[in-house]
Order: sequence, then structure tokens, then C-alpha cells
Amino acid sequence: MKTFVSFESGFSHEGKAGSPPGKKLAQYLNEGLRNAGFQVSVPQNREDWAWDFLLDKNCYRIESMVGYVNDSPVQWLITTHLHFSFWKNLFASSVKIQAESELKSYCRAIHELLSDSRFQTVRWYDQRDFDQNATEKWAASP
Repeated sequence: MKTFVSFESGFSHEGKAGSPPGKKLAQYLNEGLRNAGFQVSVPQNREDWAWDFLLDKNCYRIESMVGYVNDSPVQWLITTHLHFSFWKNLFASSVKIQAESELKSYCRAIHELLSDSRFQTVRWYDQRDFDQNATEKWAASP
């Protein structure tokens, strides 16, 4: 599953003291995910380099970080990670299936939000592929 997405956009890449770039972008994504039915937390400043928000469930968490990379065409990057709690071990298969299904729906919702004309060069990656060679191994959708 591809859970990292890079793109170019006209959203401001200027940050303020104590506030990284992308606050309005993170708010746009957050509101769109909420409108799509995901109960995500409000965006939080992640140590002055990115914005993050969470979708917390009993046995798993989906965490997204939105950051300005400034490496065209990877101008902006959203990384989405699935984390399991210790309860996952008690209900391993059913929780894993539910979590992965929700992660797919969540990434599709982000993809829909990025289909707006304000976004260009949208590229989806598997985390491992992004870390190894982001310029070659990407797809147009999650």
C-alpha cells in the first residue's frame, strides 16, 4: 500500500516563528478527512518542522505528517503511518484487516482532496520505495 504522497501546490511554504510551513494545508486536509467521516485530531505542530494529526482507534492509530520538503517535484510530502497498540496481539487478524482497510480508505480520501486544481505532480509511494529512490518508484494513486 502506498501511504506517502508528494505534490506541488501554491499553499504558502512560509512558516512563522514556532510554526512550520503548511498550517493552512494541514487544516485543509484535516477538514477534508473529517468531512469524509474520519475522526482525526486537529493538526499539531511537530517540533517546528511539520504538522501532524491522528486517527485513534482502540487497537491502532493512523498518523499523518504534512511537511514542506522543497525538492521539486517533491515540494510537499504527506507521510501516513499505521501503528498498532499492544491489544493488536490479542486480536491480531481481525484488527489488522480492519486497520488496513481503514488505512486504504483514509489514503483514498487524501487522494481525493489532492485532486483539486491547487495540487500538481501528485505521486504516491510505498515508504520503502520513497526512502530508497523516490524519483523512480511512484504511482498516480495510492
